[in-house]
Amino acid sequence: MLDSGEDTDIYLKTVDGEFISDVTVVSDSARDGNSFAPRIAMGPDDRAHIIWEDTSNLFGSGDDLDIFYRTYILNEGFEGNYVLVSNDPLDGDSQEAAITIDPDTGDAFVAWVDLGEIGGSGTDPDIYFARLFDGIPDFPSLVSNGRSFIQVSEFPDLLVDPVADVLHIVWEDDSTVGIDGEDRDIFYLGIQLDD
Repeated sequence: MLDSGEDTDIYLKTVDGEFISDVTVVSDSARDGNSFAPRIAMGPDDRAHIIWEDTSNLFGSGDDLDIFYRTYILNEGFEGNYVLVSNDPLDGDSQEAAITIDPDTGDAFVAWVDLGEIGGSGTDPDIYFARLFDGIPDFPSLVSNGRSFIQVSEFPDLLVDPVADVLHIVWEDDSTVGIDGEDRDIFYLGIQLDD
């Protein structure tokens, strides 16, 4: 479809009042690699911020799952090309991505599960996040701490509180902390933002 090749791709269709746009390819146009699990969030400037998981070897990212990002402006189209958000140097999969937008600055925040080892975190599934300033991601920050023992951290979600200027992140984790036992629990981290 739309010269997007034989792989699985992400598509976008917009509705503005009574106007319905044509189908547009978001990911991977005519490239090898499959695209999965799209997420979308709207910013204060009418930009749609789109993320997805992709096996394309773009920007030397390897054939593992990585998180890509792109913005779309209603009635104008895509801004620039794909942005690689996560790329584990040891080719660990990046998956289960979530996105939120700071309503004051328009910056996007992306959280995901990474199965690789970024910054010595170990190879257990850990939660990371990155802030995108004008579409450029900063270095991933570790949220869940997998350095001292094997744990499984999954299913992140996040939200920016513009009043307190805090990024709230929640996730599911099987870590044993204090007296929470050996079951799976929901964990939370609040990160003060610096504008």
